[in-house]
Amino acid sequence: MNSIMDDLKKSSNSLRYNLIINNYESLFSLEENLVIDADEKSLKFIANAGDSGGDFYMNSITKETISSKSVFGETFNIISSLDSIKWELTSESKLIGKFKCYKALTTKVVENNKGIFNHPVEAWYAPEIPFGFGPVGYGGLPGLIIEIQYQNVRFYVSTIELNTKKDTKIVKPTKGKEVTKDE
Repeated sequence: MNSIMDDLKKSSNSLRYNLIINNYESLFSLEENLVIDADEKSLKFIANAGDSGGDFYMNSITKETISSKSVFGETFNIISSLDSIKWELTSESKLIGKFKCYKALTTKVVENNKGIFNHPVEAWYAPEIPFGFGPVGYGGLPGLIIEIQYQNVRFYVSTIELNTKKDTKIVKPTKGKEVTKDE
């Protein structure tokens, strides 16, 4: 079992995601050149175990979030509200790269056949970057989420590229069946 866990940890380092942002929308997804082949089972397992399989769309004006996931060959767009994430802002801060970031906390509720579990979520956001977006469907903070951790899964920014010269077009996921989180 330890050997399998070591292999999974090593494989997880090769997963890279993009968070594309314009003034009011964001899209978080696996880098196109890293689309996982069917043979790479460990990477597929890691992406899905971290709830990072699929695309995550947010709109700060409509407060709409869409998590687009493929399950057993069918695509589902899970619709929810950005307001459904209840953050506790703290005064704790740390420097991540050149950005002063602040800690925010929330709880991720996981319901499965073994019960209902509440997992703490820790996010670090940078008010200097005034976009309330982040990875894997988290957002709604007064700055860009630079790092987030929950259930032994950690997402962090490795590079920030600001391009103010062109309008970034973000395509809202529409292919698939629309469902709510509860459904």
